[in-house]
Amino acid sequence: MKPTPTRTLNPLPFGDLEPHRFEDLVRQLAYDLRRWKSLEATGRGGSDSGMDIRGVELVPLDGEEWGDDQELEEGFLERLWIFQCKREKSLAPKRIRKIVADSLPSAQTPPHGFILAAACDISKEGRDAFREEMVARSVEEFAVWAKSELEDLLFQPKNDRLLFAYFGIALQPKRRNLSTVLRAEITKKKQLTALIADEEQRDGKLVLLRDPSDDRYPYEPKGGEPPARWLLCRALTMRKPGHLIVLQREHLAAISEDGKNWDAILDFDTMLYRAENDLRNAHAWNLTEYDHNDRSPYDFWNEYIAESRRAYLKISRAVPLDRILVLDPLGDGFFPIPHILVDFAEKTGPFTAEKYPRLESISNVARPIDINVTDENRGAIFPNPLPDGNGPEPAGFDDTGKASPLTGQSDARLQVLLAKAAPREETSVADANTNAKEDKESRNALDEFRDWREKVGVPVFSAFVHKLRSAGHRARVVVRSASPDPEVGFRQGFESVEMRVRFRGGHYFRGGSVSVTVHGHRPVWRTEISPAERDSRGNSRPSNSDTNVEKSTTKEQLETLILNMLARMQAE
Repeated sequence: MKPTPTRTLNPLPFGDLEPHRFEDLVRQLAYDLRRWKSLEATGRGGSDSGMDIRGVELVPLDGEEWGDDQELEEGFLERLWIFQCKREKSLAPKRIRKIVADSLPSAQTPPHGFILAAACDISKEGRDAFREEMVARSVEEFAVWAKSELEDLLFQPKNDRLLFAYFGIALQPKRRNLSTVLRAEITKKKQLTALIADEEQRDGKLVLLRDPSDDRYPYEPKGGEPPARWLLCRALTMRKPGHLIVLQREHLAAISEDGKNWDAILDFDTMLYRAENDLRNAHAWNLTEYDHNDRSPYDFWNEYIAESRRAYLKISRAVPLDRILVLDPLGDGFFPIPHILVDFAEKTGPFTAEKYPRLESISNVARPIDINVTDENRGAIFPNPLPDGNGPEPAGFDDTGKASPLTGQSDARLQVLLAKAAPREETSVADANTNAKEDKESRNALDEFRDWREKVGVPVFSAFVHKLRSAGHRARVVVRSASPDPEVGFRQGFESVEMRVRFRGGHYFRGGSVSVTVHGHRPVWRTEISPAERDSRGNSRPSNSDTNVEKSTTKEQLETLILNMLARMQAE
């Protein structure tokens, strides 16, 4: 990583100047102090008689200030100034009193002004001692030019030439350079803002971050070589000062039933998966073709994770603007998208070290989920590895029980349907939520549902599942229960039972489901059937007594409802 230059200056090394050079610096700083008739470097002559610099100030007799173009005439007064320069490491109050005594013998007529210039800092006690000596000797104007005062004078723009001449530092070029840097940063911000302005905030603009010094681009590194210094991401926003925020990775995620834990499929990057589709639509060269299994992570996510629990794990990173070299809005044939040429760091690539993970809802309006994404609250929701799509239902996601015999008429009708139906792919199981109430009526409703589910729902659903599986199709039963939160009450609980079916075959599938749910806050049984019964215009018919499951629904009635659903699946 390149070292980061400091933005401040170290203290100026006045002590490194040769004594006469220090006197020269003080004398040149004094030129703007007054209107001088003469300013003499007496210290360079050897015997300085207690003064290193002697100045004669001209003051108009009428007391008016000098004009810029006023000529010297006879009506003026001359006033003497003495400059004493000490290039010492420290000046104690006692030492300051001796310097004044040596410079201004008591019998001598005091000068009008006296300046003590020192290459070190002077304490408050030292300054007080200097002031006392000046007052005692009736010096009208006096000042201490210690190290800090000298730096203040040198850092003024008018003295930039002296700062450069004595210390090799020029602030004016630095100011001009800072202005150039700021203008360049503003230009980058305008270009990047225009690039992402017309994009949806949720998706961002697909871009390629690339280090132009990596001459292997666009061909992937060979075995044993360092990773490629280019990567795809989505530019999101410029709201972080001095940085471009990008979406680096996106993963399919889920939250737990209680909303306190999370999990994600970290070895499947949906951002990269969607980026490949975008590049294919742009006719990019040499695209990598992905061979997805029958049950890709998307399939598992949709099949086994309830919609209310699905989320995206989005990991954003920050790209410093001062490491962005140039923006290429056109790209090339390999990546026909904007290229942002960036200076890659050794460990973090184009980014800073920080990562910004967040969980986001799957709804159309991007809505963050209030869960801290840390290793401490990550739970084991997804199996690792994900199960094979052709294998059995994964443990923990299948509640199919023992099969109870179907009635003769229902079993015969099912066999006819299975004989006609071509094998299709399985369908996913949707989750249904129920919440329990604290009052007696709600608890009774939940108890009645569990009793019906145990005696009728699961046995009938399981019987169909076993028959469907033996015929080469996919089906399963899912039972879900959520205990109420004692602090909130039974309204937060739920109970459900569901059967999902997929007729497998070819490269497509037909799916169907029957779901029965009871919620604590509304203890009315809710039945959802897919595909739904439709009228002559193709619109779904409203639920009726034949499609609503209740606590009085018998085994035979439930079998008929399932058979009707299977018949509609076959007809579609």
